[in-house]
Amino acid sequence: MSRTLLRPSRRAFVTAIGATPLTFALPTYLRAQSADLKIGVVAPLTGVLSPTITGIDHVFGRVQETLSAGIETASGIRTISLVVKDSQSSPNRASEVTSDLILNEEVDIIVTFMAPDTVNPVADQCELNEVPCISTLMPWQTFYYDRGATDEKGFDWTYHHFWGIDQVIDVFTDLWSQVDTNGNVGALWPSTGDGLAWANSETGFPPALAARNFNLTDPGRYRPLTDDFSQIISDFKANEVEIVTGVALPPDWTTFWTQAAQQGFEAKVASTGQALVFPASVEALGDLGNNHSFDLFWHPDFPFTSTITGQTAREFADDYMQSTERQWIQTMGSIHAVLEAAVRCLRDSDGTRSGTRDVLATLQMETIAGRIDTPAGPVKNVALTPLTGGQWRQVDGPHPYEPVIVSNIVNPEIPVTGEALPI
Repeated sequence: MSRTLLRPSRRAFVTAIGATPLTFALPTYLRAQSADLKIGVVAPLTGVLSPTITGIDHVFGRVQETLSAGIETASGIRTISLVVKDSQSSPNRASEVTSDLILNEEVDIIVTFMAPDTVNPVADQCELNEVPCISTLMPWQTFYYDRGATDEKGFDWTYHHFWGIDQVIDVFTDLWSQVDTNGNVGALWPSTGDGLAWANSETGFPPALAARNFNLTDPGRYRPLTDDFSQIISDFKANEVEIVTGVALPPDWTTFWTQAAQQGFEAKVASTGQALVFPASVEALGDLGNNHSFDLFWHPDFPFTSTITGQTAREFADDYMQSTERQWIQTMGSIHAVLEAAVRCLRDSDGTRSGTRDVLATLQMETIAGRIDTPAGPVKNVALTPLTGGQWRQVDGPHPYEPVIVSNIVNPEIPVTGEALPI
């Protein structure tokens, strides 16, 4: 087990966090204003993105409980509090609450996550106000290029820890190669920041699939939360699509796949980002969800350990399930990891925001979600995190589906636990 950053708390892990999802009425200890140092958090606690971060209450609770003992810095023991704000899954709201954290709460660093509608407006406010920021849970290209950066010029204050579209392309195509198909791929990409990035004709899936000899059927961008996918399904049937890929919201994937079954469309492989990152979305499909595949960026079998709590990935997941009686969700690992990075930056900083930014710019560390190596790139403000390919399997147990790791082509240090199977 790696060395923990923190002095052990006598009360750590004593109080179980409630099993209900986190709401904007946060526990008192997450709104405390008396700490020496403050980590501002902007997250979609409500709105359309909120189901994708189920379990965030447990992450915050465990981290804050351990931080209650303080951390050792150059100026002595400093206490830390998390000041959490709800983006409401709205870009405008995300920008507003970030300004409040900066100007009124006077936080020392901000972390944010989950999709461009939250991450990009938060990062823009932090860049404007010269506050260090760490984000995660969306491909790095959307964070970087969509905010105006170039390969030659990046940002001064904002950094992103996650994988990129090129990595997910490698994972998905490796997964597809394990199944006997005709190579015809149908795209389900919405008119969102993520959808536009995945569909990009220069840096997205289309050129990469062509280079790998897959035949793409792209019916165009669809409106999120649509209730009728009949035309897209018709296009897929006409072009004999056997592989479906996308980056869909959970309700969109459920609607599409249910209508596909009703209209007689059967694919051999279905791989999507976003929609299937948590168990509830595949459970909503019933028996139709078996062997659906997805981008798996955190799993209890990942060989990593938290620098805050000292827990392995498996111990962290088991603690969550025992405390809440809910199945673990992979976004928990990424959220925990950016909090680890924020704590490390505060620990090694000279106590100023610019000093914290300088630590962030050169950050190299292990987290519960894998290694962070900011100087390694691929661009100035980005550190890549591990990515594998997963498939949901129906099982007899406390949960109807469990994920199996079926591709480690991007990160071979993570062992596979099964092979890809057709739907």
